[in-house]
Amino acid sequence: MSLKSTPDGDDDGGVTLTTHFKNKPAYISSFTISQSEMLESVLRVMGTELKDWTLTRVLVKEYYKAGVDEFQKGGKTGFGKALYSGAFFSYSCSTFGATKGLGNDLLGLPEENLDEFTNIAIQMAEKGAD
Repeated sequence: MSLKSTPDGDDDGGVTLTTHFKNKPAYISSFTISQSEMLESVLRVMGTELKDWTLTRVLVKEYYKAGVDEFQKGGKTGFGKALYSGAFFSYSCSTFGATKGLGNDLLGLPEENLDEFTNIAIQMAEKGAD
């Protein structure tokens, strides 16, 4: 981070490490979205409609358990399933934006484009990246 450590004087209202972050965490996030918002992004990026897809609804706790079970048996995709589904639990660290607030604006971080990153993920999947 390139923030000043301390204010330049009493009238310095800028963001500094000691004033805003000393002994406190800095919560930042690119996205805080639902599964529905993810699906909407995929539909936009791929130029498809919901009718073009077959959706299977699974309770997040069941998907998480299946992922853990798969990973424990040596299936490396199980870890991804557990990690992904765990993000949707109400006590997950991925909900800190709603529970703790984010420092994105304070730190001047730009708002990122979900569709841009959805496109990157789709390209990786099509190339077989693991």
